[in-house]
Amino acid sequence: MKEPWQKTKAEFVLIYQRKCKEMMGRRAYSRLTDSELSAIRAEATDYQEFTIRRALAMNKLVPPEVLADYPKLATEAAKIAEVDDGKTQK
Repeated sequence: MKEPWQKTKAEFVLIYQRKCKEMMGRRAYSRLTDSELSAIRAEATDYQEFTIRRALAMNKLVPPEVLADYPKLATEAAKIAEVDDGKTQK
């Protein structure tokens, strides 16, 4: 089973939405407004971004397809990789 930081944004948001639907019940979930559904997607994205940042801080290899969904984090990951390469080449 993949960790949250190993899933693409689409995979993670879908799973997050399913969990919300399970917790709320189908009827309640189906009554949510577009604004509320958008907020759930934003919350999922924010949480996944947090898990990716944490994984990068722990020097875990975040898959490129995941980083493609978060360009800013991809830049940070590249900087971390450069620093790590510099340490191992000395």
